Amino acid sequence: GGEGLNITMDGTCDYLDEEVTYQLNGIISEAAANAIRHAKAMEIRIRCRQVPLGTTICVENDGLTLPDRYQEGMGLPLMRHRAMSIGGSLRIEGGSGQRTRLTCTVPPAATADEKAFPRSGQRLNTTA
Repeated sequence: GGEGLNITMDGTCDYLDEEVTYQLNGIISEAAANAIRHAKAMEIRIRCRQVPLGTTICVENDGLTLPDRYQEGMGLPLMRHRAMSIGGSLRIEGGSGQRTRLTCTVPPAATADEKAFPRSGQRLNTTA
């Protein structure tokens, strides 16, 4: 078919610690690359939200679901390591017939204080 890959992005997270921004960008990149390379996804949705529990990024795709007897490559352990290094957690959902969704949540402590760090507060912008 002549259809191409569709990536939609929305949400902005302000005043994130520089290291947090770096690691979250790495997780987003890896999750998107995996969706294209392994899941043969045609649609990827990336969302960023700041909630009372912290900052959440979500990468969802419509590709092949993870098999029951899934052999992890380097991608998932690396993403888990990135999440843990900034005090966050990583969750992957999606069974047969469902979209695969990777969610990373980072606690509020990882968010730089706007008043204390007016210049070091990084912006993670997933708005297209």
